[in-house]
Amino acid sequence: MGRNLHARIEAVVPILDRALKEKCWEILSLSLKDQRQAWDMDAMGNYLQRKSNEVGIHHVFMSLAKQRKNSRGSFRRKAA
Repeated sequence: MGRNLHARIEAVVPILDRALKEKCWEILSLSLKDQRQAWDMDAMGNYLQRKSNEVGIHHVFMSLAKQRKNSRGSFRRKAA
């Protein structure tokens, strides 16, 4: 898979809101723990995919979203 290293744009902004900052750290921490798609290179330069029985990050985020939705009640959009 090719990587877009020449024509991409990255932006960095400060996150001042404490709740939003905690949410970002939660997402980053969970993402860094996810090892299901991790590969290791051996001494000969060959790549081996790690074996993992962990639940994937997508499933974790979906579970968290459902818990938050249930704790707030049903979500309804306001009429425009």
